[in-house]
Parts: sequence; structure tokens; C-alpha cells
Amino acid sequence: MFVYRCRHCGVEVGRLPKTDHIKRRLGFTELSVEEQHTMLQDGPAGETYVQCICESCQEALAVSPEFHQLERFIQ
Repeated sequence: MFVYRCRHCGVEVGRLPKTDHIKRRLGFTELSVEEQHTMLQDGPAGETYVQCICESCQEALAVSPEFHQLERFIQ
């Protein structure tokens, strides 16, 4: 399972089945090794966590662009 989580607040954004077809369609095979290490983390049960940004955090970033400098700005 691919589990999308917001990199700022940790909320789960969505899930997709973990298949080679989905992996290719999402473009994960096109990422460099460094990009894969930054965006994708393997979980203990075989799931892959994908770093993304949820709508709430995107809106906060739009209002306060200085938040881009912080890894986590919502506690």
C-alpha cells in the first residue's frame, strides 16, 4: 500500500494499492535515488509512505511563505 502523508502535519491524505503498475504511473520509477530517499519511506508492514502536502498546510504556506523554511510548522 502507498500511504500519502503530509510532510508538515502528518495527516494521512490517501492510500493506493502497491503494484508495479501504480508505481510506474505515479512516476516513482523516474525519481533519482536521492529523491526516493527524500519522498518515500518503507513502513514496518510493507507499506510505503509518500511525503506530500495536505490542503491545510498548502493554504498555510500560501499565507505565510516563510513556513517553507521549516520542516514542521504545525504541531
